[in-house]
Amino acid sequence: AGERGVGHNPSSRFREPVASGVAHGVGCCRNAMSRSESTEPSQLSEAESRVGAAGVEDLLAAGREALLRAAWAEARARFEGALAVEETVEALEGLGVAARWQMDGPAALAAHERAYRLAREEGDEVAAARLAIELTFDCGTFRGSAETSGWLERAGHLLERLPPLPEH
Repeated sequence: AGERGVGHNPSSRFREPVASGVAHGVGCCRNAMSRSESTEPSQLSEAESRVGAAGVEDLLAAGREALLRAAWAEARARFEGALAVEETVEALEGLGVAARWQMDGPAALAAHERAYRLAREEGDEVAAARLAIELTFDCGTFRGSAETSGWLERAGHLLERLPPLPEH
């Protein structure tokens, strides 16, 4: 597993508890790629790629755990494996986080944009707001201030209609 950078995204769904009781996400940071990990996604074994719906939950759990260990390529492979079986907001969000930490902007943006659209289609405003925040970090890292501001404003509009949540 690689080292984590500073500036963790506290709104990320992928968190780990720390001694102070505050959760730090593993979502954002520009200097996030581990020196020990390639920017190329890992390949799942043939057996792993043939997983059924029950195995999707295992792959998602393994992907979340890999993110917490800063094992970006492993996390990416697990989320890609889950997506090979079923497209879910969680798998797309995880893939986007792993890709961003690998400094793969096109993959991070594509995954997070698709997850955002899927969350909106499903009527999941909490996930949509969280993904708008993820896209704020993506655009701040890989695009520019205009898109960053747009996603931040969109996240704010979504969150203002919701009760207080960790995403706030």
